[in-house]
Amino acid sequence: MYPQMKSVLALAATSVTAAATATCLIDTMGADFLSLDVYQTTANVVSNKATVAKLQDCDTSNGTFADVSGTVGGTDWTIPNADTSSTYLYKFNVDCRHRKRWLKLSLSPATTQTVTVVGNLARMDRSPVVAADAGANAIIGA
Repeated sequence: MYPQMKSVLALAATSVTAAATATCLIDTMGADFLSLDVYQTTANVVSNKATVAKLQDCDTSNGTFADVSGTVGGTDWTIPNADTSSTYLYKFNVDCRHRKRWLKLSLSPATTQTVTVVGNLARMDRSPVVAADAGANAIIGA
């Protein structure tokens, strides 16, 4: 039996310059839950934490997105100081049952950093039986 999960590489390792904004879209169609991991490489000083870190949602991929309550960094949660010795992670856990179909992550680092975003959609409306349905190149079971 396969778990009802789908992996999404929302943003491959991308260098984002200081004060620029990295964005990525996640299609949550058929999923009840999303766990979104946002990885940032080390910063040069701890005060160089992200200036923007939030999720927004919309019914279409190119419509007007609105902030998702509880996910706006600096307003709903405290953006932690940057890490100068290792990669650090923000994890957004989202109940998709009451969200619009499309989620958009916006992230602005205070200094140039590489950002990677990986999502796991869970409790899908159907179990993946082939790798493509799971958002993967291969499914390996044990």
